[in-house]
Amino acid sequence: DNYLAAGNAYAPYAGALAVSGSWNENAHPYGMNGFGGLDGGIALSAYTLTITGAGNLTLVGGDASSGTDGTKGAYETDTDPAARGGDGGYGGDGGRTIYAYALTYDYEGDLTLYGGSAATGGKGGQGGASGLDGKHGTDGNTPDPVYVVTTTTSRKGSPVVHMGGLVTRKDPRPVSSASAYASALANHYKVNVRIGSNTTTLGGYTITRQTDSGQQLLLLRGLDYALAVFGRNTFAELKACHSSGNTVSFNLCDTIKRTLSSGTVYGVTSTGNAVWFATFEPRKRDYMWSNYYNIMIHEMLHLLTFDMGSTSANPLKSGLPAYNLGYTYTTNEKGVYDPSAGYVGSNSPFLTKYSKNDFNEDISDNLSLLCMLVGPSDLTTATAPLTLKAKYITETYEAYYRNVRIWRRPRWLRFAS
Repeated sequence: DNYLAAGNAYAPYAGALAVSGSWNENAHPYGMNGFGGLDGGIALSAYTLTITGAGNLTLVGGDASSGTDGTKGAYETDTDPAARGGDGGYGGDGGRTIYAYALTYDYEGDLTLYGGSAATGGKGGQGGASGLDGKHGTDGNTPDPVYVVTTTTSRKGSPVVHMGGLVTRKDPRPVSSASAYASALANHYKVNVRIGSNTTTLGGYTITRQTDSGQQLLLLRGLDYALAVFGRNTFAELKACHSSGNTVSFNLCDTIKRTLSSGTVYGVTSTGNAVWFATFEPRKRDYMWSNYYNIMIHEMLHLLTFDMGSTSANPLKSGLPAYNLGYTYTTNEKGVYDPSAGYVGSNSPFLTKYSKNDFNEDISDNLSLLCMLVGPSDLTTATAPLTLKAKYITETYEAYYRNVRIWRRPRWLRFAS
């Protein structure tokens, strides 16, 4: 008799990372959207899977976590209908019991499969002034517990499949202290997580350490949520780690400033497999919200791209421009999505001006912001330039990294049709 259960997704406390609308030139009048839930874990995943022997085997998929609630729209204006509440985040999908290309069931006994439960979407935020309330987040899917392309069955016995249900899970991962949390993340994802006095310096930057335990925990929550986008072994696979022996290090700081200028940054990645993140309030990135979650995903994407080479040897450098509709890498607004003017799919291959700096920022800024979407939109249709670009980047990563190939679906493609 054997019993194997996948992990349940957790719902990181994201309330402090999402803010209500504010009627001034530095923030959106509408409330911030909630965060999407995470999918439940898979019990068994392989390309070719053979289950053989005799006895009873029970597999259980993990439960998903719920989306968080949207926040309130601004109340400082009573005339602008854009002061709407944020939309609730989507619920995660239930985990599968088996995810494989080919399954051979050569088993004498009972195979009992329990799919993981999907989770509910978050509530929409209250509209400010004359603004509308945000939309309730989409509930997660309850997929078939088994995803297999080809199946071969022999001997006695037959699988008994139980579908998962829809549940609400909002229990954050228990944390005893910031240092314990950092250690847990480091052990699970096979990376270094440096906080407080353990953070390192970086040439060309002045870095101040974050000593406030509450702010450290917020940074760690954001890091936890961002790392879950990539999967457990992704950053242990980087070739730079193997050649230099350097494990990827994430430094969680208070501020990061360029030494030779007055510029402040919120994340920076070195070619030596180290990343620094600063403490900051949610803010605008052109027309899009920015916070710990997508800034950290942004820098983690840099790790993957840098490891492939930032010269002409990197296939993304030569291949990516074909998806930019003829626009070159210059920091102007041509080809940049402007929601106030309405989406023009044939003319918007960029989400921000910053993403037009070069091919590295094209990848990191656009994909990290796509991760923040709470539902399908004109940005995610099958023919949208951003969808085509995101699929090309993903396919290129998959050809280079084994651990990317085993992702079910990257978060930036969650709503791509």
